[in-house]
This record gives sequence, structure tokens and C-alpha cells, in this order.
Amino acid sequence: MILFVLLVMKLENNGFEEHPFTDLSGPCLCTLITPDTVESCDGYYYEFENGTTAIGFILNKEGVMVAVDHSSIPSGSFPQNVIVFHSHLLTTFSGGSKDSLERLPVYLQKKCHEYELKEGKKASAAEASKWLADFLSLHPDSDDRLSLGVLIAGWDNELGPALYKVNGKGKLRQSPYLGAGCGSSGSGGLSYRVLGNLSLADATEVAKKALCLGVCYVPESEGCVSVFHVGCAGVTQVVFGDDIGEWQNHFFSKVPWQRKVLEDCMNMAKKNLRPRN
Repeated sequence: MILFVLLVMKLENNGFEEHPFTDLSGPCLCTLITPDTVESCDGYYYEFENGTTAIGFILNKEGVMVAVDHSSIPSGSFPQNVIVFHSHLLTTFSGGSKDSLERLPVYLQKKCHEYELKEGKKASAAEASKWLADFLSLHPDSDDRLSLGVLIAGWDNELGPALYKVNGKGKLRQSPYLGAGCGSSGSGGLSYRVLGNLSLADATEVAKKALCLGVCYVPESEGCVSVFHVGCAGVTQVVFGDDIGEWQNHFFSKVPWQRKVLEDCMNMAKKNLRPRN
């Protein structure tokens, strides 16, 4: 199940000011996605997906922001659905069969290692995503019902920031904003605003908010959100396992009417979303 959400936010001075979904004045960072507008999002129709949610977007030339939904972990630990293959390459895994989740990280790690030994430099996100897409085209995920989705975020000194998505059949997409998992429509709202002018602090809040609202009515949500920045300095974790439910309760206590809007979006999504190809 996937929802057509999300938030409308407006930067005011040093903070965020919430506005009704119908108020699109000012520099909106996200807006409500409906079946009538979703095809304008890069020509891409959002799909039914399963698994924990990941949302990513490119922050101009500063890097890539990635927010992930995960289970509670000890302080200092890394979410299990996030893998850093080298200092400037981060991947998230959503859905997928147990077999794929075991063999794909091993395959990518091997390819990255071989590439670095041969070329004398680290593999880019473009190369890693192509390896993964080629592999899954030949060896598709064994359980299509689990709708594997992998986000690949990277930084390259020559190419700059990059963000890709590969599904369980090897279909490869590149976009400034992408999502995977059952709440991934959160990435759709990002298409209505050029996100490149944000500071890292504001971009962190946008990523966290998009994910927390994207999983609002998603039973598969694991309950915690972490946010990562992939830039010239490498992979940096900027939000450490914050409680999603606590954030949602705080948000809806200030704007309770938006809970009903999200419920309506969920019902609309059930009727209008296209099945995965």
C-alpha cells in the first residue's frame, strides 16, 4: 500500500511554517500528490511497493539526502536496510526476497572492490546502479510480490551527486527525487520544488518530514527514521533513529486537520494507483 501524500511546507525565517494543502503560495517544498497530478512528476506513475521506506533527493551540488524507515537499533549502530559500500556510496534495500537481500550486497561489494583495484578509484553510483540493474535483469528477484527497490546514492569528484533506483526486475531510473518501499510516494511531493537552494539543516528536515508523513498509514513501518547526507566528505548520518510516532503526534497536535487529509489520500490511493509493471 502506498499513499498519495504529502506535506506543504514553507520556509519562514529560520523555521518551518505549516500551511493548508490548498495554499500553494510561496516556495513550497512539498505538496499533495493526487492521481490527477502524479503523472507530471517526471512522467513517472507511482507504484504499489512493499518493504521499509526510503526517500532520497539531490541537494544541488552539495550531495544527496536519504531518509530511511527502520527498526529500533542500539545507539551507534547502523540500520540493517542501509549499506555503505565505500566512503561515498550508500544504498538502501526495500522489500525483496531473502535470497536477493543476501546475495545483492555481496555481489555489489565484490564489484566495487574489483573496480577499485583495477581503476585505482572508487566506483560511482552510476556504475554501481548499472551493475545491479544488469544482474537483476538476468536474475530477477524471486518473489515479485515483495517488490524489491534499491536506492543508490553517491558522490563522485567528477560527476558530483547522483541518485538511482533499481527494482527487482532490473529496471533502472535516475531522478533528482526517488523513493522505494511502501511509503515511497513521499518522494513525489519533492518534485514540486527545486530543492537545491536549501541548507543542509533544512534539507535534513525536509527528508525527515517527507518520510514520516509518507509512512503515516503504512503497517510495514518499523517506527524509526534516520537521515543520511552523501557529499564530497562522504556518507554522514545527520538524524539518528528518531521516533516516527513521536514526530507524527507532535506534527498533528499542531495541525490536526491534516490527519483527515492524509486519511482521504490513503483511500484515494487504494482506488487509483496503478499496479507495478
